[in-house]
Amino acid sequence: MLGDLHFDSTTIFSASYWRSPHDPDWTENGVGLASEWGCGDDGHLCGPGWANHADSSNGVLGYAEAKAGEPFLKIGVGLLIKGSCPACGSPGADDTYKFNSPYRVYGRPSAWEVRQESGSVLTMVHAAKLDRFGYSIHRKVNLTGYGAEGQIEVSTTLRNTGSTRFRTPYYSHNLLSLDQMAAGPGDQIALDLNMSEYYDCLPWAEPLEDYFASDQGTDARAFPQALGAIKRVAAPTRIKAVFGGSAATSKGAWMAAFDRQGVSISSTLSGPTPLFAYNLYIEERTLSPEPIQMVALEPGEHTTLTQTTLFRRTLKSTREGSDAAAQRWEVEAPSFFQWLAASEHRGFVRTGRLRSSVPLT
Repeated sequence: MLGDLHFDSTTIFSASYWRSPHDPDWTENGVGLASEWGCGDDGHLCGPGWANHADSSNGVLGYAEAKAGEPFLKIGVGLLIKGSCPACGSPGADDTYKFNSPYRVYGRPSAWEVRQESGSVLTMVHAAKLDRFGYSIHRKVNLTGYGAEGQIEVSTTLRNTGSTRFRTPYYSHNLLSLDQMAAGPGDQIALDLNMSEYYDCLPWAEPLEDYFASDQGTDARAFPQALGAIKRVAAPTRIKAVFGGSAATSKGAWMAAFDRQGVSISSTLSGPTPLFAYNLYIEERTLSPEPIQMVALEPGEHTTLTQTTLFRRTLKSTREGSDAAAQRWEVEAPSFFQWLAASEHRGFVRTGRLRSSVPLT
């Protein structure tokens, strides 16, 4: 997870805002650029997605073969016990995989090894195996700053170390929030697809059009369409728009502009395409574009997925007296957490401080 990013006087991805107080024992408490292998729905298999992928795993391996009390693999976490989650009910009563509920760890935790390579580069390595299933993950986080801009590049390589082919979606939650302000007028989101082709996840989600309307994008060349907030999103409102149709040509790019803070954030992806899906999730405390990629690996194969996120001061903030020469940006603890898959999921631990001390001039 990447959060608590300080861009001059603005705090982005606040760890204490998305779910407050922050509870590292619960899966809902991801921060900022928290990512997940899976499609974000219950069940050990995902739907076909835009590309009609059949029998895609929901980020878990060996789940169907396991009985209650036996282990399965969750990519990025390690060995977990089937039927042990709080939402699972009595043992054996319901064997549906609950993506959003923490499971107990089986045996010895599969830890992440975290290394601070330099003042602006962090690497994270993790691996786990179960019978014919296995994987390894190498992640590199690179932080840079230049001009009135800052950038975080997250590069993730997944390798199939087992003897069985697997396929699974992958996405970042992009839990956008600035200065702990609720989503509302002055916020704008643009995706690289037809933003009029979507459906709302009724009945639990409220219609997107009740809170956002078509708007002129800040970068009309890259994003011909945009949505601007027309009223404040107040708790307990939840909005989820699922895009489709011509969206299959999307590369997963997005841009968010926050007029009240004078900051814009843009993101691009590299890696497998076409996308599996593209969702937009909104609550009072987050504005979250979620492009979802699909990874399919034969034994021994690997693939690399990279997300580049750029933070930029807008001209509005400069006109209002922001001293660009004095601006610095940094990510500081508890910005980087290590997922250790420890007992009772006490797994998010501070790995230190990653900071760019480059003056933004």
